[in-house]
Amino acid sequence: MSEKNALTVSEPPAPRRRGFVAALALLVAVVALAAAAFGGWRLWQLAHSEHDAQARLGQLQQRLSQLHGTVTDLSEERAKLAKQLSAADDTNRGLRDQLSGLSERTRHLEDAVANLSAKQLSGHDGMLLDEAGMLLRLGQARFELFHDAGGALAAYRLADQTLASVNDPAVAGVRQSVADERAALAALNPEARQQQLSQVAAMRVQLASLPLKPLDDRNQAAPHGFWARVWHALSHLVRVDRDNGSPAGAADARMARELAALDLAQAQAARLAFDEDGWKAALKRVQDTLQTYFDTDNGDVSAMQAQIRQWLQSASAPAPQLGGALKQLHNLRAVNDAGQPASASSTQGGQR
Repeated sequence: MSEKNALTVSEPPAPRRRGFVAALALLVAVVALAAAAFGGWRLWQLAHSEHDAQARLGQLQQRLSQLHGTVTDLSEERAKLAKQLSAADDTNRGLRDQLSGLSERTRHLEDAVANLSAKQLSGHDGMLLDEAGMLLRLGQARFELFHDAGGALAAYRLADQTLASVNDPAVAGVRQSVADERAALAALNPEARQQQLSQVAAMRVQLASLPLKPLDDRNQAAPHGFWARVWHALSHLVRVDRDNGSPAGAADARMARELAALDLAQAQAARLAFDEDGWKAALKRVQDTLQTYFDTDNGDVSAMQAQIRQWLQSASAPAPQLGGALKQLHNLRAVNDAGQPASASSTQGGQR
């Protein structure tokens, strides 16, 4: 009875075990189902990823094929460019050879042109020196023969301009001498000298119309002193007549005008000849004649006296000595003529 009671007491825990097993089995089933779902989802993801990878692989293969074609085209173009570069190198090599030959020919032509230019330049300079010498001789002759300072100055100015075109440093000394002689000619003031000569010529014409002093001017003043009164009284007892019947006063007036005209002509000649002493001596005689025989109260006579007085008080530059520049030019021309054959022979020797 006790064993039955013990068996009877231990039977109730059996349903609990079955429930636990069932729960455990259910849990295992749920876990398995979740694992299967997760595995299916992963398989789906892997399949989808593989499909995308296949698509990307196809795109990459397509791009690779395009790149391969591009590389092939570039290789062909590179080969073509290599051929073209090779042909260009051959062409450049030929052009270099031709350019070297042309450079050599150009060098020979430059040497020939330089020689011709030197010969032409020397001939041109020689012509300019001859022209300058002719102008200097012309200016010197104009001054020495005709006393034409203005013409000589113009000739010297042209000679200096001609010498300025000569490409020779040795011409500087000649030009300095020309400048000195030009300055000496300019100091003569040719315009003022010509104006003086014109005024002297006008004075000679004006003398014919200038009034003289009255014939009895010298007798109007009362004599002073005993002997002066005696001489004045005796002078009325003697009468002098001219052979041609003309009065003494008219003859003196005519002679005074002629003497003044001659003195003015002499002054004009002295001025032309650059004779300063003769010029002033003639003007002084004209001044004395005007003071003695002409009416000094007249305005024209006073103006002529004032002009002559001004000329007597002024000083003129002396006549210059020309010819130094021409002599230097002749020496320079002789040196150039003497050195030209030697330079020509040295040039010919260098060409050989």
